[in-house]
Amino acid sequence: GLKDNRFPDPHIKIFKNPDTGRENMYVYVGHDEGFNQFIMRDWYVMWSEDLVHWNCARSLRREDTYLPADSVNCWACDCVQSPWDGKYYLYYSNAGDDTGVAVSDRPDGPFVDARGKTPILPKGITPTNSYDPDIILPDEDDPNAYILFGSDWTDHYWAMQLKENMIEIDGEITKLEFDQRWPFTEAAWVHKANGKYYLTYATGWPEKMAYAMSDSINGPWEFKGLVSECASNCNTTHPAIVEHKGRTYMFTHNGTLPEGTSYS
Repeated sequence: GLKDNRFPDPHIKIFKNPDTGRENMYVYVGHDEGFNQFIMRDWYVMWSEDLVHWNCARSLRREDTYLPADSVNCWACDCVQSPWDGKYYLYYSNAGDDTGVAVSDRPDGPFVDARGKTPILPKGITPTNSYDPDIILPDEDDPNAYILFGSDWTDHYWAMQLKENMIEIDGEITKLEFDQRWPFTEAAWVHKANGKYYLTYATGWPEKMAYAMSDSINGPWEFKGLVSECASNCNTTHPAIVEHKGRTYMFTHNGTLPEGTSYS
């Protein structure tokens, strides 16, 4: 059953459950099948109203993307509800190569290809391609939506504006510069609190979790230090932070389940 599966790289969002009309926490994840290598064939979503009782469903099949039928590279994803058309857009990594987008009328999917089987961030968009997408929606300080992403373990992190259709990029690419005391490895998450943007990300190897603050998505960023040390029995970490019913929650993954490893 699903209780035996392993779900890395959580991205968290608060959406209204279309069946109940009440707010739920939705957690979008990859799906590990390997124990000594990355084998990931699809993406899942879990949702809960009370954070105790959870539902779980496959949200996106690789067959519904531009990935090859035999792909095992279904890496981290992020989901947002468009403020323009109300639909839900799921952005996903094809390993460290490129980034796709799928769409659904529901936050729990199923999601289907949104671009005619082509990536929104193709190979070559940066010197080392793209993965680990994170989406920022418009707010009172900035009317634009952005896609932020890392690029293949090279201390590079980038931001690009999204068009209102949510499936095309717009304008120039911005490179975010990092404090080399806490260099960027992967797995960035940006959220806003008290008028500030917070960038939380994996740093070093094995990965720890660091954070920075800024008044703008495009920086400059003030790097503050570590949030947490290495995850248990796992070389990687993947932060996601959200406010829910008056409290702030941080999700990540580790390798502490029975037979858990860095790959499961």
